[in-house]
Amino acid sequence: MRLQAARLAVSLDAPFAFPILRALSKDRSAEVRQVAEETLRHLVYKPAYPLVVRLLGAFVVIRGEIEIRDRDWRSSKARQFFQILLTEQGRAVPRDYILDLLWPDMETAPAINNLRVTLNRLSKALEPDRPDGAPSAFILQQGDTFAINPTADILLDTTQFSQKVAEGNKAFYRGQRRDAMLLLRESMQIYGGSYLPDALYDDWSTIERERLLHMFTEAALLLGEMVLDEGRAHEAVSYTHLRAHETDSYLVCRLLLE
Repeated sequence: MRLQAARLAVSLDAPFAFPILRALSKDRSAEVRQVAEETLRHLVYKPAYPLVVRLLGAFVVIRGEIEIRDRDWRSSKARQFFQILLTEQGRAVPRDYILDLLWPDMETAPAINNLRVTLNRLSKALEPDRPDGAPSAFILQQGDTFAINPTADILLDTTQFSQKVAEGNKAFYRGQRRDAMLLLRESMQIYGGSYLPDALYDDWSTIERERLLHMFTEAALLLGEMVLDEGRAHEAVSYTHLRAHETDSYLVCRLLLE
């Protein structure tokens, strides 16, 4: 009977199948356990919503149509843990690295326990309806490493910004100036400010912040050059004033001579 239940669970939707199969994976029958464990390995849970994440100018996470508020994280560490993984996106982050960042002065054992609690809070914030026993759709844990799931439905403003700049640069070098200006203007609209301003003084965010800032600076200067070539000095001035330390002396001199 329990073996039949394990096989029938395969036909159920993932939210219902996971708790049943999780329970059957601990059954006293080896055959039942084997069927349940094999099914669990191939069963995939995917939330019905994307995560929309803003990292430029502010940190905002929208789960479907619901913004995750401060109280939903239940601790600042859960929020920061997610920010660290987003910053390291595409790379597996060792547990010890996370422990050093979040609990630098704590002994290893209690720090590991804190990480376990923090990961649970993070999962609850991102996937409050995830069925019991289902792995997170957004966070991968493999051994002692953590990462953002590369197949997860996460929309990042940093990715959108980088893509627009890359497309704008490509259009410019192809001689498609109109397309280049349109794409670079769109990138300027996406760039809402410094990367993760609430982690401004955290070393782990510095490289990514500087990378994006450099990309923004180059895009703004190129756009300013193009509109200045068309005689639109007023618009060019707006790009040189986007951020004082991002201006280029050559472009400023050109504007003064107009």
